[in-house]
Amino acid sequence: SCSSSEFQCSDGECIPEHWVCDNYNDCIYGEDEINCDISTTDDSRSTLPPTCAPNQFQCWNGNCIQGSYLCDGYPDCSQGEDELDCAKT
Repeated sequence: SCSSSEFQCSDGECIPEHWVCDNYNDCIYGEDEINCDISTTDDSRSTLPPTCAPNQFQCWNGNCIQGSYLCDGYPDCSQGEDELDCAKT
């Protein structure tokens, strides 16, 4: 289990509490960026406005997720927009 100053990801990994809501997915599924109030996010780790890399997808709240997470059956963005408009096969 994690210490009181850590956040536990769903896969069991522990990350520093100050990494939660910092506009960077530290947990493998990005749950450290879910349910964050935009006004309280910590931008101390980023000196540039949040923009996603070419191989990433930008969620409506500004968070970036890996492009491979699109349409994978698991909502990685807080509002599930990475699972919208997916071709049903």
